[in-house]
Amino acid sequence: MNGFQKLDLQKATKQWNTLATEVPSHLTIAFHPGLFHFYITHLSLSPFYFILYYNDEPAGLFPVVKTGMSFISMPHFSGGGILRVNKLLNHFQDEEIILQIIEKLQAGQITSGFYRFDVSGGKPSVRVHSPVEIRSLNPLFDIGETTKAVCLMYLKTDEKEQFRQFDSNLRRKINKAAKNGIVIRKGKEDMLDDFTLVYNRNMHRIGSPSLGKAFFKALHSAVEETIIFVAYKDDQPIGGSFVMWYDGYAENTWFSTVEKYNKFYTSYLLHWETVRWAIRSRIHTYSMGRSTIDSGTHKYKLQWPVEVKPLYFNRNLRSKMSLKDQRWATKIWKILPAFLVDSLGPAIAKRIY
Repeated sequence: MNGFQKLDLQKATKQWNTLATEVPSHLTIAFHPGLFHFYITHLSLSPFYFILYYNDEPAGLFPVVKTGMSFISMPHFSGGGILRVNKLLNHFQDEEIILQIIEKLQAGQITSGFYRFDVSGGKPSVRVHSPVEIRSLNPLFDIGETTKAVCLMYLKTDEKEQFRQFDSNLRRKINKAAKNGIVIRKGKEDMLDDFTLVYNRNMHRIGSPSLGKAFFKALHSAVEETIIFVAYKDDQPIGGSFVMWYDGYAENTWFSTVEKYNKFYTSYLLHWETVRWAIRSRIHTYSMGRSTIDSGTHKYKLQWPVEVKPLYFNRNLRSKMSLKDQRWATKIWKILPAFLVDSLGPAIAKRIY
């Protein structure tokens, strides 16, 4: 026996949500069970969602996705690993539990689904030959990188009180954007065209493939807790953000603005309107998403009252050369015509996790 007990999808999803929302301070978008369907239907990957038990009691959650020969927790998102829901697993290391699971998964004898896994006291396996990547706010294994960080804003329950938390320069830029005629609208699938128009052009400008409209449409269909904000100047879309939330945690997962309009402080009003929506929706934590430490985007986020948390890309094996690390590809992508990057980009981008 491999130690996995497959669970009824509907019942397991309900139990997963109940357990996850018991530890809101550690919850991220990566643990949203709706992503299970997104990985299968749009990305054709193999997700496995484990409800961890110890002494016959639920003690933790661990989502992981098989991508080729590798296992990632979680592709396209910041965060993953094990979510401990009580103290039952305190005398186990995350690495030990993860490697127990991956050792059994790498045999490839089970299908995607929600599973019960009973944690044992065995030593970490030395027979895990599959590449494993765990994205978390704490270091695991002996190999990893910390070039990225997430910026978290802990929200007040009142909009005016939240606005007072901003320094005078930040408040000035937000007010200036409104005076410059920037208008923010929010919606769901009805905003996809305008959002992807901005997102595609901005990704082309920085030399990176765009995920494309189909990606975001599929994500919206799989995860109900999504909302899109678009900034307009004279009815022209000039900025956009794709926001997801899970219980009281919201994340600005994809964010773009049209560079030539940045002089109007588009991004400041776009974030502020998102924060206002989050407060009204009883969100307690607003993540501005991940960015490269010391990059221009990272320094921009530091203007806001955020807590910076390093994001560890933990690996059990040395990573091989990746397309996303090749600067020459970025230079070539920038000079390709828009119609070509729009057609080729989604097929490439959805495989760059």
